[in-house]
Order: sequence, then C-alpha cells, then structure tokens
Amino acid sequence: MTNYRVVLAAAVASGLLVYGGFVGIEAAVNGTVPAAPTAGEVSVQGSTVHLDRTGRPTVVGEVANGRNGPITNVTVTVTGYRNGDRVASATQRTLRTTIPAGATAPFDVHLPTESAVDDYDVSVSFREGGDVDSALVVRNQHVESRGQDRVVVGGTVVNIGDRPRELSRVVATFYDANRSVIGARQSRPTRTLRPGESVTVSVRFRTLGDVPSYARRFDDFDLAAVANRTDA
Repeated sequence: MTNYRVVLAAAVASGLLVYGGFVGIEAAVNGTVPAAPTAGEVSVQGSTVHLDRTGRPTVVGEVANGRNGPITNVTVTVTGYRNGDRVASATQRTLRTTIPAGATAPFDVHLPTESAVDDYDVSVSFREGGDVDSALVVRNQHVESRGQDRVVVGGTVVNIGDRPRELSRVVATFYDANRSVIGARQSRPTRTLRPGESVTVSVRFRTLGDVPSYARRFDDFDLAAVANRTDA
C-alpha cells in the first residue's frame, strides 16, 4: 500500500467565546466546506476549535474519503499558530482508522498548550486499502435526552452479517446547524453480536464545569459502529 499525506489550511474566525473564565476561539476551514467528499480527494471538512476542560485548544472535524476505495491508518496532525509563530502540534488517529469510499470519520485533536491560537493547519496521513466490515449497522438513531450543556444520543447496533462480530466501539459525530463538527465522542461496549443479534447503545456529549462546549449548539449527529471479526 502507498502512504499519502495531504496538507490543508484553516484560519481562526475573529469571534471569541467566553465560558466561566475560559476564552474559546471558534474556527472554520477557509472557503466552502463540502457537503460530501470531493471526488478523488481526501479532505477535511467542517472543522471547529474550542478549549478542552484543561484549557488546551482542541480541533475537531471530519476526514472525508473521496477516493474510489477505502483508506486506512488515517492520522491527523494539527499545528497551531499565534501571530505567525508555531505554538504547538499534535497527532491523533481518526476515531475510525479505516474510512470506506465516500464516507467520513471524525477527529478530536488536543494541542499540548494552554496558549491561544489564531491560526492552524491540518495534515492528513493515510494508506490506500484496508478492510471494510459493514456487518454492524446502527438503526433507530435518536436523541435520548438534551439539556443546556449535555446531549445523550442512542441507537441500536445490529449485526446484519453472516458471522459473529465484536462491537469494539461506537463513534458519535455531533454537528451544529451549519453541519460543522462541534464534537466527537466514542463509547466502548466491547461485546460480541451473533448474526441477527442487536444491542442498544448511547453516547454522551457534555460540559464538565467551566468547560467551553458546543453542546448547546447541537443540531444533528451520526453514530457509526466499529466491528472486529471473531471466531466465536
């Protein structure tokens, strides 16, 4: 398989958000954010930035696979800048490390600094190929509860395949009304589902204390199940 690296740039918007003493900066990728993966390309879409509960700038968004086949070992590197100077950099895997053709996977990258950033860029590394297991699907996706600073979403994971699958984790991507990503979370049920078997799952998106959060901007979400094959 061939290794690839794609570099994308983003700039922080001018507005500041203040939460209980923390100052958060909202950001979006420059230009038009595509509603679907661009044909033939791997891109980042719908990114935003806020401060996590320890005051670190945190960039969330989605990697979109516009290629004809899957990509795997997908990692995202975010570099933050202040007045043109590099502040910090961090690398994380997307929450789904293999992305099928035409699909997306969220990322959640925390910069190891409490310094404010006014600009950042994102680079994506990946390999062509990877096993795509579509046996586990999430049905009946719904909002279980919603408060000012907390959203709980749920669904039913069903094994539609002909072999047992281990449900290793459930990935939730949260969006605002502009379809920008405002959060990415995961839960790890870690249980085996036989063909036709199902299980209910839930994922929470919330604020802890004086934490900048976009939970109150929640408008939509998507759940995806990550499966492992099992010999059981």
